[in-house]
Amino acid sequence: MKMLLQITINPISQTSIFTTLLPSFIGTATALGVFYLAYWKEIRKEKKKEDVERLNKLKYLLNLVKAVNKQLVQQLNHIKIFEDKIRKDPIEFHLLTFLPLKQYTRLIAALNNEQYFHAYNEFFPDNAGFDSVKQFNSLIGNVDFQFEVLTGLQSILKNSQDNNYEIKMDFKKHTDSLLKEVGELIIQIQTAEMKQSNSSALLNELAKIDNSFYAKSDNSSDVKSYYDDLVKPIHATIQYHLNLKSDYSEKLHVIARYCSEAFRDYDMIIKGNNSLLDDMESLKDRLNESNTKLSKIVTDIEPFIDKSLSKPHNNRK
Repeated sequence: MKMLLQITINPISQTSIFTTLLPSFIGTATALGVFYLAYWKEIRKEKKKEDVERLNKLKYLLNLVKAVNKQLVQQLNHIKIFEDKIRKDPIEFHLLTFLPLKQYTRLIAALNNEQYFHAYNEFFPDNAGFDSVKQFNSLIGNVDFQFEVLTGLQSILKNSQDNNYEIKMDFKKHTDSLLKEVGELIIQIQTAEMKQSNSSALLNELAKIDNSFYAKSDNSSDVKSYYDDLVKPIHATIQYHLNLKSDYSEKLHVIARYCSEAFRDYDMIIKGNNSLLDDMESLKDRLNESNTKLSKIVTDIEPFIDKSLSKPHNNRK
C-alpha cells in the first residue's frame, strides 16, 4: 500500500515542479533574448556609426586633396606668368603671386592623424586596384613635397630679390660716380686755356650724351635707361678718344673703369634673373609631376567614395 502510494504521488510531484519552474525558464529565456537582441542592435548601431564616421573622414580628406590639387594648378599658372615677365624684362625684379597655404596645412594635419590612415586603409576593398597603404604613403609624400617647395619658394624669391637690390645699388653707385667724373671732365675741358683739336669734339659728345640722358630719364632708378642712354654711349665715346692719346687720358681711364663696373653689374642683374628663371622652371616641372600623382589618387578613390554616399556599407573590407 505504501509502495502504491509513492508511485502514485511521484509523477504528480514532478509535474508540479516542472509546472512551477517553466514560467521562470520562459522569463529568463525571454530576458536573455531581449538582452542579446538589444546588444546586437547596439553593435550594429555602433558599426553603422563607425562606417559613417569613416566615410565622413574620407569625404573630408578627398575634398582637401582636390582643393590643394586645384590650388597648385592656379599657383603654377602664376609661376608661368612670373616667368614670362622675366623673359620679357630680365632687368626688373618681378613679383610672384602667392596663394595662401591654409588648405595644405589642413590636409597635412589630417594625414598626420592616425584615424585618417585607418579610415583610408579599412574603407577600400581588396580588389580596388591599388594598395591603400602605399597610396596613402604616396599621398603624404606628395603633399609634403609640394608644401615644402611652395614655402621654400618664398625664401628663394626673397634671397633673389635681396641680391638683385644689392647689385642695383652697386650699379647706381658706379653710374653716379660715372656722372660725377664726366661732369668734372666737361668742366676741365671748358676751363682749359689751350684746347687740343679733339677736345672740343670730346666736350660736345659728352655734353650731348649728358643732356640726352637727363631729357629721357624720368626715373632715376631705371637701370635700363642708365645703361642704354648713359653707360653705353659714354663708353663708346671714351674708347674712341683714348685711342687718340688725349691730354685727358687719366680722367678717361677712370671713366672707362666705372663704365666697365656698370657693365658688370648690368650683366649680373640679368644672370641673376635668368638663374631664378631656371630654378623656377625646374621647380615648376617637379610640382607638375607631383600634382599629376595627386590627380591619379583622386581618380582612384573618388568613385568608391561617391558610390558609398548613398550606400555607406558597400565598400567595407
